[in-house]
Amino acid sequence: MSFVTLPPIDCHVHSKYSPDSESELEDIAKTALSREIAQVAVVDHLYSPEHLPRLFSRPANQKIYGVTLLMGVELSLETNIAIKALETGGAEKWGPVSGAVHGFAPWKLYPAFNEQGYSEPAFGASCRAAGLTLLLEYYVDVSTRAMRTGAMDILTHPFDIFIYGSLFSNLFIAAAEELAFTAAFCGVAVELNEHIMRLIGNSETADSAKWRGIYQRLALSVIARGGRLVMGSDAHHARDVGDVRCATMFVKDLGVPLASLEEKLKG
Repeated sequence: MSFVTLPPIDCHVHSKYSPDSESELEDIAKTALSREIAQVAVVDHLYSPEHLPRLFSRPANQKIYGVTLLMGVELSLETNIAIKALETGGAEKWGPVSGAVHGFAPWKLYPAFNEQGYSEPAFGASCRAAGLTLLLEYYVDVSTRAMRTGAMDILTHPFDIFIYGSLFSNLFIAAAEELAFTAAFCGVAVELNEHIMRLIGNSETADSAKWRGIYQRLALSVIARGGRLVMGSDAHHARDVGDVRCATMFVKDLGVPLASLEEKLKG
């Protein structure tokens, strides 16, 4: 099978309301229009409570140059702000909710688990497996709360976890797959983008072929479990909206439907 990109909807874009982006909404819409993208989910970062005023100052869902901009939020699962934020309002406030697994590293995640009442396993031979179990439990908890508010939940760039430690690559592969499977069972859309592809380049090396094979396997597994794949560029600059270099990779001829985000949010 070969890979193709399908760009009608970009479910993961950042604007000037994220602490790490300066993109104006008008510029985001211009780029989307130039690439024939009809809808963009602007899911700005929420790393800490200090970011709440910035998010609340954003305009509501709107159309600019004929492009629908849906204002959402990207929650980082490594902080307990995720659960607290979801409890402050429903879909009318948050729009699309994307849960980002930024670095599956036990030493980063355990403090968040402890704050939520999860127990920290002893660091040892079973630590990695226990860490994966905790991550899955925590992810299901956050996803369930998100959907109870009426929001659309998206598992954001799960392959970012590979960046944080090649020594545990087999565990990380398992974690990415399990997260995607869990998301599919929960009715959560799964974003597959090219974060790792950008690190290893476009050369047809053995390593490149390995990662492409992992993407393909993950995509097929999600679909087999009734899950949905969505495109997300993770554009932090307006010029990258819908860019094929950071767009989701789909497997050709699978007939993956790209449902309207607007219709999903309307219920």
